[in-house]
Amino acid sequence: VVHGIIDRHNGWVDVMSEVGKGTTFQVFLPAEGSSLPGGAPVEAGDGGGLLAGAGRILLLEDEPAVLRMLTRALEEAGYEVLTASTLAGALALLEAGEAVDLVFSDFILPDGTGLELFRSLPDPRPRFILASGYTDEKVDMAALKKEDVLFIQKPFVIKELLERVKAVMEGGGGRDSP
Repeated sequence: VVHGIIDRHNGWVDVMSEVGKGTTFQVFLPAEGSSLPGGAPVEAGDGGGLLAGAGRILLLEDEPAVLRMLTRALEEAGYEVLTASTLAGALALLEAGEAVDLVFSDFILPDGTGLELFRSLPDPRPRFILASGYTDEKVDMAALKKEDVLFIQKPFVIKELLERVKAVMEGGGGRDSP
């Protein structure tokens, strides 16, 4: 019931659980009166002002509510967004010849990982950002650093995500060490 209510309000629930320590539920909902959580409305005409960008992004996210929210945020900032919810779906789009400037992928996917997708892309690879709500135990931070893949920890504020995407799309700035 809770998940249904949150989903109808374009939000999502993040659950973290550790044996012997307990479970934490975080509920994320868009701010009232704004189209994007964590910030002022993004007007379609201005592409988000200073955060406006251009280019084609492949967004890979398996949580439907998060996929909708991120797609909307990126589109309102001026990007063209292709979406997939599985590694196989993303590979099918790319193998069908869909050209992209950036891949933004969740790390843990139902059928693999975002890092597997990154490694399977032929050179020259599109720019790439991985995101995860998991800690170092699930995400191999050393491998990300070795591969020079930009990582962003979930949950993130949409404004911060748009700043990262814009920086990466404009030539790789904004690359932080994982």
